[in-house]
Amino acid sequence: MSDAIAIDGLSAGYRGHAVFQGLSLHVARGEMVALVGANGAGKSTLLRTIAGLLPAWSGTVRVLDAAPCGAASRLAYLPQAEQVRWEDRKSTRLNSSH
Repeated sequence: MSDAIAIDGLSAGYRGHAVFQGLSLHVARGEMVALVGANGAGKSTLLRTIAGLLPAWSGTVRVLDAAPCGAASRLAYLPQAEQVRWEDRKSTRLNSSH
């Protein structure tokens, strides 16, 4: 059985600043993994690169045996938000008697 996520020699970053270089990681199907680190350590950058939202500078990323864009229908990325923008939400009352 192949890996759910296979990363080899990955480098990525923003505006010419490398966030990580030469990163390799293999996650087996069914395996649970926690990504933990200090603010600015590169957790979100790694997840964005795995999801195909940020291009890799070098190295390879495979998700479910495909490039991230090929696994898009089976992959989700939900970024952390500091603040919820309630004005963007629709409100609905369910089972309201008022």
